Amino acid sequence: MELSLGLTKALLGKMTEQDKFSSYLPYVAYDPGTRTYHNADGSRGLIWECTPLWFAGEATAKTLTGLFRSGIPDGSVMQFIP
Repeated sequence: MELSLGLTKALLGKMTEQDKFSSYLPYVAYDPGTRTYHNADGSRGLIWECTPLWFAGEATAKTLTGLFRSGIPDGSVMQFIP
């Protein structure tokens, strides 16, 4: 039987620790000619930095709908990291 001592300083530190943003970016090289990143797994990618969206109106919803319907090639991955 394991005895729980509640929240410890070490556990709190682990729960609130943040990963470096770069750990989410698997690129190994950048090509300024095509403005693409060459990733460790052999794929290529693009990066956009976006600010948080707190309140979205109809125009924003239409813009996002257009993004999702833009005809991204099969096998592509769209990733959102908060």
